[in-house]
Amino acid sequence: MSTGTFHSYGKLLLTGEYLVLDGAKALALPTRPGQGLSADPLPDPVLEFISLDHTGKPWFKAIVNLKALTVNTPEGDIPVILETTNKAAGAHLLSMLRNIAAQDPSFFKNEQGYRLTSTLEFPRDWGLGSSSTFINNLALWSKTDPYQILEASLGGSGYDLACANAAGPLFYTKVAPRPKVEPISFNPEFKDDLYFIYLNKKQNSRDGISKYRNLGGGKKEEIRRISEISEAIATCSSLKVFQELISEHEHIISKLLSRPTVKEQLFPDFNGCIKSLGAWGGDFILATSENDPTRYFHSEGYNTVLAYTDLIL
Repeated sequence: MSTGTFHSYGKLLLTGEYLVLDGAKALALPTRPGQGLSADPLPDPVLEFISLDHTGKPWFKAIVNLKALTVNTPEGDIPVILETTNKAAGAHLLSMLRNIAAQDPSFFKNEQGYRLTSTLEFPRDWGLGSSSTFINNLALWSKTDPYQILEASLGGSGYDLACANAAGPLFYTKVAPRPKVEPISFNPEFKDDLYFIYLNKKQNSRDGISKYRNLGGGKKEEIRRISEISEAIATCSSLKVFQELISEHEHIISKLLSRPTVKEQLFPDFNGCIKSLGAWGGDFILATSENDPTRYFHSEGYNTVLAYTDLIL
Protein backbone atom coordinates (compact mmCIF):
# COMPACT_ATOMS: atom_id res chain seq x y z
CA MET A 1 0.00 0.00 0.00
CA SER A 2 1.64 3.25 -1.19
CA THR A 3 0.63 5.64 1.54
CA GLY A 4 2.55 8.05 3.74
CA THR A 5 4.03 11.55 3.59
CA PHE A 6 6.73 12.85 1.25
CA HIS A 7 8.66 16.10 0.86
CA SER A 8 10.81 17.81 -1.78
CA TYR A 9 12.84 21.03 -1.69
CA GLY A 10 12.47 24.00 -4.01
CA LYS A 11 15.19 25.32 -6.31
CA LEU A 12 17.12 28.27 -7.61
CA LEU A 13 19.63 28.15 -10.46
CA LEU A 14 22.65 30.27 -9.55
CA THR A 15 24.60 29.64 -12.77
CA GLY A 16 24.06 28.00 -16.13
CA GLU A 17 20.60 29.19 -17.08
CA TYR A 18 19.63 28.14 -20.63
CA LEU A 19 23.03 26.58 -21.37
CA VAL A 20 22.39 23.83 -18.81
CA LEU A 21 20.03 22.41 -21.44
CA ASP A 22 23.03 21.82 -23.72
CA GLY A 23 25.41 20.35 -21.15
CA ALA A 24 26.87 23.34 -19.31
CA LYS A 25 27.77 22.64 -15.68
CA ALA A 26 25.30 24.56 -13.53
CA LEU A 27 25.42 25.48 -9.85
CA ALA A 28 22.00 24.92 -8.27
CA LEU A 29 20.69 25.79 -4.82
CA PRO A 30 17.88 23.88 -3.07
CA THR A 31 15.59 26.14 -1.06
CA ARG A 32 14.24 25.62 2.44
CA PRO A 33 10.59 25.91 1.36
CA GLY A 34 9.40 23.12 -0.89
CA GLN A 35 6.26 21.01 -1.20
CA GLY A 36 4.79 18.16 0.79
CA LEU A 37 2.57 15.29 -0.32
CA SER A 38 0.38 13.00 1.76
CA ALA A 39 -1.13 9.80 0.38
CA ASP A 40 -4.07 8.12 2.09
CA PRO A 41 -5.95 4.96 1.04
CA LEU A 42 -9.41 4.91 -0.53
CA PRO A 43 -11.57 1.79 -0.98
CA ASP A 44 -12.41 2.44 -4.64
CA PRO A 45 -9.91 2.61 -7.56
CA VAL A 46 -9.94 6.38 -7.97
CA LEU A 47 -7.36 9.01 -7.25
CA GLU A 48 -8.74 12.08 -5.48
CA PHE A 49 -6.22 14.88 -5.80
CA ILE A 50 -6.14 18.28 -4.13
CA SER A 51 -3.38 20.87 -4.28
CA LEU A 52 -3.12 23.52 -1.56
CA ASP A 53 -1.21 26.77 -1.80
CA HIS A 54 1.07 28.07 0.95
CA THR A 55 -1.92 29.54 2.82
CA GLY A 56 -3.76 26.20 2.81
CA LYS A 57 -6.24 27.32 0.14
CA PRO A 58 -7.11 24.74 -2.57
CA TRP A 59 -6.09 25.87 -6.06
CA PHE A 60 -6.52 22.63 -8.01
CA LYS A 61 -8.65 19.49 -7.62
CA ALA A 62 -9.10 16.41 -9.75
CA ILE A 63 -10.56 12.93 -9.60
CA VAL A 64 -8.94 10.28 -11.78
CA ASN A 65 -10.40 6.91 -12.78
CA LEU A 66 -7.49 4.55 -12.06
CA LYS A 67 -9.12 1.63 -13.86
CA ALA A 68 -8.97 3.63 -17.09
CA LEU A 69 -5.41 4.80 -16.47
CA THR A 70 -3.46 2.67 -18.92
CA VAL A 71 -0.67 3.80 -21.18
CA ASN A 72 -2.60 2.98 -24.38
CA THR A 73 -6.01 4.37 -23.40
CA PRO A 74 -7.18 6.52 -26.36
CA GLU A 75 -8.31 10.04 -25.52
CA GLY A 76 -12.09 10.27 -25.49
CA ASP A 77 -12.52 6.56 -24.79
CA ILE A 78 -13.23 5.52 -21.18
CA PRO A 79 -13.13 8.76 -19.13
CA VAL A 80 -9.88 8.98 -17.18
CA ILE A 81 -10.31 12.39 -15.55
CA LEU A 82 -13.72 12.28 -13.93
CA GLU A 83 -13.56 15.80 -12.48
CA THR A 84 -11.09 18.68 -12.60
CA THR A 85 -11.05 22.36 -11.72
CA ASN A 86 -8.34 23.14 -14.28
CA LYS A 87 -8.16 21.31 -17.61
CA ALA A 88 -4.53 22.20 -18.33
CA ALA A 89 -3.33 21.14 -14.89
CA GLY A 90 -5.48 18.02 -15.20
CA ALA A 91 -3.81 17.13 -18.49
CA HIS A 92 -0.34 17.51 -16.94
CA LEU A 93 -1.36 15.38 -13.96
CA LEU A 94 -2.68 12.70 -16.32
CA SER A 95 0.58 12.60 -18.31
CA MET A 96 2.53 12.18 -15.07
CA LEU A 97 0.28 9.38 -13.82
CA ARG A 98 0.46 7.62 -17.17
CA ASN A 99 4.24 7.68 -17.03
CA ILE A 100 4.14 6.18 -13.55
CA ALA A 101 1.91 3.44 -14.94
CA ALA A 102 4.36 2.92 -17.82
CA GLN A 103 7.29 2.59 -15.41
CA ASP A 104 5.39 0.26 -13.08
CA PRO A 105 2.36 -1.31 -14.80
CA SER A 106 1.25 -2.94 -11.54
CA PHE A 107 1.14 0.25 -9.48
CA PHE A 108 -2.47 1.26 -10.29
CA LYS A 109 -3.85 -2.25 -10.83
CA ASN A 110 -4.50 -3.44 -7.29
CA GLU A 111 -8.06 -2.07 -6.93
CA GLN A 112 -6.60 0.43 -4.46
CA GLY A 113 -7.57 4.11 -4.48
CA TYR A 114 -5.72 7.09 -3.06
CA ARG A 115 -6.35 10.56 -1.77
CA LEU A 116 -3.33 12.72 -2.55
CA THR A 117 -2.95 16.10 -0.87
CA SER A 118 -0.13 18.33 -2.07
CA THR A 119 0.87 21.36 0.03
CA LEU A 120 3.11 24.17 -1.19
CA GLU A 121 5.37 25.97 1.29
CA PHE A 122 5.94 29.06 -0.90
CA PRO A 123 3.68 31.27 -3.04
CA ARG A 124 2.89 29.62 -6.37
CA ASP A 125 4.14 32.59 -8.40
CA TRP A 126 7.60 32.58 -6.81
CA GLY A 127 8.96 30.09 -9.34
CA LEU A 128 10.76 27.94 -6.78
CA GLY A 129 9.60 24.68 -8.33
CA SER A 130 5.92 23.98 -7.72
CA SER A 131 5.98 21.50 -10.63
CA SER A 132 9.36 19.88 -9.94
CA THR A 133 8.66 19.36 -6.25
CA PHE A 134 5.30 17.80 -7.15
CA ILE A 135 6.87 15.49 -9.74
CA ASN A 136 9.54 14.41 -7.28
CA ASN A 137 6.94 13.73 -4.59
CA LEU A 138 4.96 11.61 -7.07
CA ALA A 139 8.13 9.66 -7.80
CA LEU A 140 8.85 9.15 -4.10
CA TRP A 141 5.27 7.97 -3.58
CA SER A 142 5.28 5.58 -6.53
CA LYS A 143 8.97 4.57 -6.28
CA THR A 144 9.56 5.58 -9.89
CA ASP A 145 12.10 7.73 -11.74
CA PRO A 146 11.24 11.46 -11.54
CA TYR A 147 13.35 12.28 -14.61
CA GLN A 148 11.17 10.00 -16.72
CA ILE A 149 8.02 11.63 -15.35
CA LEU A 150 9.44 15.07 -16.16
CA GLU A 151 10.39 14.08 -19.71
CA ALA A 152 6.93 12.63 -20.33
CA SER A 153 5.09 15.71 -19.06
CA LEU A 154 6.71 19.15 -18.79
CA GLY A 155 10.27 18.66 -20.06
CA GLY A 156 13.25 20.77 -19.02
CA SER A 157 16.83 20.29 -17.87
CA GLY A 158 15.96 18.39 -14.68
CA TYR A 159 18.20 20.41 -12.34
CA ASP A 160 15.14 21.22 -10.27
CA LEU A 161 14.58 17.50 -9.59
CA ALA A 162 18.18 17.24 -8.40
CA CYS A 163 17.48 20.08 -5.96
CA ALA A 164 14.26 18.43 -4.78
CA ASN A 165 16.27 15.51 -3.37
CA ALA A 166 19.39 17.42 -2.31
CA ALA A 167 20.82 18.12 1.11
CA GLY A 168 22.63 21.25 -0.10
CA PRO A 169 24.09 23.05 -3.14
CA LEU A 170 25.13 20.98 -6.15
CA PHE A 171 26.62 20.91 -9.61
CA TYR A 172 24.24 19.66 -12.28
CA THR A 173 25.22 18.54 -15.77
CA LYS A 174 22.64 17.26 -18.25
CA VAL A 175 24.27 14.24 -19.89
CA ALA A 176 22.97 10.96 -21.28
CA PRO A 177 21.78 8.52 -20.20
CA ARG A 178 21.30 10.20 -16.82
CA PRO A 179 22.15 13.66 -15.46
CA LYS A 180 25.32 14.06 -13.40
CA VAL A 181 24.61 15.45 -9.91
CA GLU A 182 27.56 16.42 -7.70
CA PRO A 183 26.94 17.65 -4.13
CA ILE A 184 29.29 20.52 -3.31
CA SER A 185 30.29 22.45 -0.20
CA PHE A 186 29.13 25.93 -1.20
CA ASN A 187 28.91 28.05 1.94
CA PRO A 188 30.46 31.40 0.99
CA GLU A 189 31.98 33.59 3.67
CA PHE A 190 30.12 36.51 2.12
CA LYS A 191 26.66 34.87 2.18
CA ASP A 192 25.39 37.66 4.45
CA ASP A 193 25.95 40.00 1.49
CA LEU A 194 23.71 37.96 -0.82
CA TYR A 195 20.00 38.70 -1.21
CA PHE A 196 17.16 37.31 -3.32
CA ILE A 197 14.53 39.68 -4.73
CA TYR A 198 11.25 38.60 -6.28
CA LEU A 199 10.42 40.51 -9.48
CA ASN A 200 6.65 40.45 -8.87
CA LYS A 201 5.92 38.10 -11.76
CA LYS A 202 6.36 34.43 -12.54
CA GLN A 203 8.40 33.53 -15.61
CA ASN A 204 7.16 30.60 -17.68
CA SER A 205 10.21 28.32 -17.93
CA ARG A 206 8.79 26.45 -20.93
CA ASP A 207 8.44 29.70 -22.87
CA GLY A 208 12.01 30.65 -21.99
CA ILE A 209 13.29 27.27 -23.11
CA SER A 210 11.38 27.50 -26.38
CA LYS A 211 12.83 30.92 -27.20
CA TYR A 212 16.33 29.71 -26.34
CA ARG A 213 15.95 26.67 -28.58
CA ASN A 214 14.94 28.94 -31.45
CA LEU A 215 18.26 30.78 -31.26
CA GLY A 216 20.06 27.96 -33.04
CA GLY A 217 23.78 28.14 -33.74
CA GLY A 218 26.74 26.69 -31.88
CA LYS A 219 27.22 27.54 -28.22
CA LYS A 220 30.36 25.53 -27.49
CA GLU A 221 32.45 28.45 -26.22
CA GLU A 222 29.64 29.81 -24.03
CA ILE A 223 29.05 26.37 -22.53
CA ARG A 224 32.76 25.99 -21.77
CA ARG A 225 33.07 29.39 -20.10
CA ILE A 226 29.84 29.16 -18.10
CA SER A 227 30.98 25.76 -16.80
CA GLU A 228 34.27 27.34 -15.72
CA ILE A 229 32.41 30.17 -13.98
CA SER A 230 30.23 27.65 -12.11
CA GLU A 231 33.32 25.87 -10.81
CA ALA A 232 35.04 29.16 -9.89
CA ILE A 233 32.00 30.43 -7.98
CA ALA A 234 31.79 27.19 -6.00
CA THR A 235 35.25 27.80 -4.49
CA CYS A 236 35.13 31.59 -4.38
CA SER A 237 36.05 33.16 -1.03
CA SER A 238 35.94 36.82 -2.02
CA LEU A 239 32.82 38.92 -2.62
CA LYS A 240 34.77 41.02 -5.13
CA VAL A 241 35.72 37.97 -7.21
CA PHE A 242 32.18 36.57 -6.89
CA GLN A 243 30.78 39.84 -8.26
CA GLU A 244 33.22 39.76 -11.17
CA LEU A 245 32.19 36.21 -12.01
CA ILE A 246 28.42 36.78 -11.91
CA SER A 247 28.84 40.01 -13.93
CA GLU A 248 30.73 38.10 -16.62
CA HIS A 249 28.03 35.39 -16.53
CA GLU A 250 25.31 38.01 -17.02
CA HIS A 251 27.03 39.53 -20.02
CA ILE A 252 27.59 36.14 -21.68
CA ILE A 253 23.88 35.28 -21.40
CA SER A 254 22.89 38.83 -22.37
CA LYS A 255 24.89 38.57 -25.58
CA LEU A 256 23.55 35.08 -26.26
CA LEU A 257 19.91 36.19 -25.86
CA SER A 258 20.42 39.64 -27.41
CA ARG A 259 18.71 41.33 -24.50
CA PRO A 260 19.86 43.65 -21.70
CA THR A 261 20.77 42.36 -18.27
CA VAL A 262 18.24 42.82 -15.49
CA LYS A 263 20.45 45.46 -13.88
CA GLU A 264 20.67 47.44 -17.11
CA GLN A 265 16.93 47.14 -17.59
CA LEU A 266 15.54 47.70 -14.10
CA PHE A 267 18.22 48.71 -11.59
CA PRO A 268 20.97 50.72 -13.34
CA ASP A 269 21.61 52.83 -10.22
CA PHE A 270 21.94 49.91 -7.79
CA ASN A 271 25.23 49.96 -5.88
CA GLY A 272 26.12 46.29 -6.23
CA CYS A 273 25.84 43.41 -8.67
CA ILE A 274 22.64 41.74 -9.83
CA LYS A 275 22.17 38.39 -11.54
CA SER A 276 19.12 36.75 -13.08
CA LEU A 277 18.29 33.28 -11.79
CA GLY A 278 16.78 30.81 -14.23
CA ALA A 279 14.74 32.03 -17.21
CA TRP A 280 15.25 35.77 -17.65
CA GLY A 281 12.41 38.20 -17.09
CA GLY A 282 10.78 37.08 -13.85
CA ASP A 283 10.91 35.08 -10.64
CA PHE A 284 13.94 35.85 -8.44
CA ILE A 285 17.17 37.72 -8.97
CA LEU A 286 20.32 37.69 -6.84
CA ALA A 287 21.75 40.96 -5.55
CA THR A 288 25.09 41.49 -3.81
CA SER A 289 25.45 44.29 -1.30
CA GLU A 290 27.56 44.90 1.80
CA ASN A 291 24.64 46.93 3.16
CA ASP A 292 21.08 45.62 3.46
CA PRO A 293 19.43 46.64 0.13
CA THR A 294 15.86 46.10 1.30
CA ARG A 295 15.01 49.82 1.39
CA TYR A 296 16.33 50.33 -2.14
CA PHE A 297 14.26 47.49 -3.63
CA HIS A 298 11.17 48.49 -1.67
CA SER A 299 11.50 52.00 -3.13
CA GLU A 300 11.59 50.43 -6.60
CA GLY A 301 8.38 48.50 -5.92
CA TYR A 302 9.86 45.09 -5.09
CA ASN A 303 8.78 44.14 -1.59
CA THR A 304 10.02 40.54 -1.34
CA VAL A 305 13.69 40.69 -0.32
CA LEU A 306 15.11 37.55 1.31
CA ALA A 307 18.49 36.96 2.90
CA TYR A 308 20.54 34.04 1.57
CA THR A 309 20.36 32.11 4.84
CA ASP A 310 16.58 32.56 5.05
CA LEU A 311 15.95 30.94 1.68
CA ILE A 312 18.77 28.52 0.84
CA LEU A 313 19.00 25.10 2.43
